[in-house]
Amino acid sequence: MHTHFGRGDWLIKVQWSLLDAVVQNGEDALLDLALLSLKPKANSQLFSATLILPQRISTAGANVVTQTAANLVLSQQESNIIKIRTNDFGHDDYLRLLISTAANVFTALEQDPIDLSLDQQFQEAALAAQNLTDIRHRREFARKIIPYLTLAGLFLALSFYIYYEREGFKTARRTNYAIWVSSVKPYNASMLLKRNSPGRVLLSSLLALVNQKELWLDDYVFTWPHSGRVDFSALRPSETYLLHWLFQDLATGGPALSAAQLKRAALSPASAEGFKQNFREFEELIYGEYLTLGLYDQTKTKFGRILTASFFVISIVLVPLLSYLSNSFHGLLLLLPAISFLLLRLGVRHLTREGRTRSRECHEYSKNLDNLPLLTAATGSHYSLTETAILALPRAVALDRINLFFDGLYELSDEDFASCAHAILHVYLRTPLPRSIRITAQERAELWQQLDDLRDILLSSETIINAGFQ
Repeated sequence: MHTHFGRGDWLIKVQWSLLDAVVQNGEDALLDLALLSLKPKANSQLFSATLILPQRISTAGANVVTQTAANLVLSQQESNIIKIRTNDFGHDDYLRLLISTAANVFTALEQDPIDLSLDQQFQEAALAAQNLTDIRHRREFARKIIPYLTLAGLFLALSFYIYYEREGFKTARRTNYAIWVSSVKPYNASMLLKRNSPGRVLLSSLLALVNQKELWLDDYVFTWPHSGRVDFSALRPSETYLLHWLFQDLATGGPALSAAQLKRAALSPASAEGFKQNFREFEELIYGEYLTLGLYDQTKTKFGRILTASFFVISIVLVPLLSYLSNSFHGLLLLLPAISFLLLRLGVRHLTREGRTRSRECHEYSKNLDNLPLLTAATGSHYSLTETAILALPRAVALDRINLFFDGLYELSDEDFASCAHAILHVYLRTPLPRSIRITAQERAELWQQLDDLRDILLSSETIINAGFQ
């Protein structure tokens, strides 16, 4: 029936009669009736029917088996009337009745085409009915537990995140928290805080070599003036590798290289594979140096990754299983904890007690890069304000705090600003040092413009290098 109804509530009653639907099986009459089925997208829920048998047939001696997943209520008003009602008829449910009574109440019947006895047919019908009921119960149970399993998975993933990723936050902050960060390589701090993008790792490493007077920086170009040296004992293996890779193997027309050249080498079809392989080897070297610091618990980290991978697999397996059992897309909710466990698996790491302490120090250092006097005090008089500023620049790059660092420079008093600005420009851009650090307002503005130009160089270089790794 296809129709459109007007306003108001409608009650539709359908009545039909069955002819030649009863067959004879032995001494009994049998009616196998497919009473109702719905289209896949239909959802009636409420179903009520009255089955009226002929007057000469009494249900007192009849057997009735219903096959449906719905919860039916059968009641008998008269000896030949059966009432059927349900409030949870689903969109994929159907209703089938198997009724038997004495055959002598009929004048003539066709023989049952099914070669099974009446008892066997009723036994199979009862098993089919029980199977439908079990399926419905499993479906309802699956739909009920999916939200709880999703919340439990997300809570467990959050617990793993707090346990592994937020380590060190409960560690008491040391007074001299800036000493360690200032003494190790910039990428050690960024690796500990997991901020080591390729652009920041390479740029901060190059700036550290500029600070060591191994390289020169002229605008956007890094130059290696000592490219002919043979003694690299004063350098780390990663630094030696970086110098040879970038300024001997990669540079063309002399030992000089810009961020744009790095990007072209990373994206060029002829050199891209070799470039990425070299960068992976460089990463392995700095990772080896990182392990020697004793910050990283490899055994616990391996166990954590196995654990998160296991929960990821369990969640992924449950998605199709519960979707099938619930006969709905609700099982896709378990993709949320599955994705969470996958992200944890890719980044999980466990720190030693020393690592947790250093992690807290790196967080404090990163947070206060705009307050150089505070960082200087946190070095325990190991470094002056000027030395702290010089050391902080490559670490600001590594920790993705370039703007914060330069904004902090601008807030310094005239004397401190002049001292730090001249020192940074001298170390990193080889500008001459003045005889006096006393400056006028105009000189301060000129110095700030030079620092702002350096900031633009660093920000642009980092963006360009990272673009080569996209």
